[in-house]
Amino acid sequence: YSSELVEKMSPVTDFFIAMFFINFGLNLSLGEFLTYWPEALVFAGMLMVLKFVVISRLVRWKGFTREISFKSGITMTQTSEFSLIFAAAASSAGLLNSAEVGLISLVAIITMGLSSYLILFHKQIFDRIHPGESELESETSMVDHALIAGYREGLNEIIEELEESFSQVIVVDKDPDVERKVDKFRFGDFHHRDLREDLGLDKAGFVMINFEDESLVREVLNESREDALILADSAEEIEGVETFDSETLIADELEKYVEEM
Repeated sequence: YSSELVEKMSPVTDFFIAMFFINFGLNLSLGEFLTYWPEALVFAGMLMVLKFVVISRLVRWKGFTREISFKSGITMTQTSEFSLIFAAAASSAGLLNSAEVGLISLVAIITMGLSSYLILFHKQIFDRIHPGESELESETSMVDHALIAGYREGLNEIIEELEESFSQVIVVDKDPDVERKVDKFRFGDFHHRDLREDLGLDKAGFVMINFEDESLVREVLNESREDALILADSAEEIEGVETFDSETLIADELEKYVEEM
């Protein structure tokens, strides 16, 4: 549920964060912003190292593995945007001058910029430092699996047919009760790009969309690998996609599509 709520709220949060940074940035001049840039580099480096050590040690102390502790520390090395809120409040109260607010802002920009790459490549960094010790596997490591968007009655027969040809079959639906009806289930809205990335859409060998939405089908077609078989419930013919009527598609018909791959 939390992942789905984050996805739905992200446009709102992105808007307010953008408005905050724009408003904050308009109150800074370039000269004041760069007054303490050498100090900002030193503070940013010290802060990132200190946060990594403290967070990774605390996570390790709570009994988690070395891998989880390392990745927890390395992905939380940035300062929070709340540091900018505190700086702005302190400046309004006369406790900080503009140059000092610029110093805090520059530290935030440096740490946020560097931590973005640490978050993006945290797995590769751990594998380089501790080769062969990685134990965590994500859904994006899946290859040649099948994704089904939307549950409907009679789908279990189709799932059984697909399990003979693909490594695993995952059903995605916004109804949490579907979890009791299938073996592999993911709660969420298939319209969300982040969810499709988490499910490894670009590595899936089969994608089936059990509801009509031509714009979504075209997005899936662009994100999928070239040899993937894509079936979609659509009255409109779409190049590169096998269209069907979800009310009449049965396992025997699906076998024909799979054999043609």
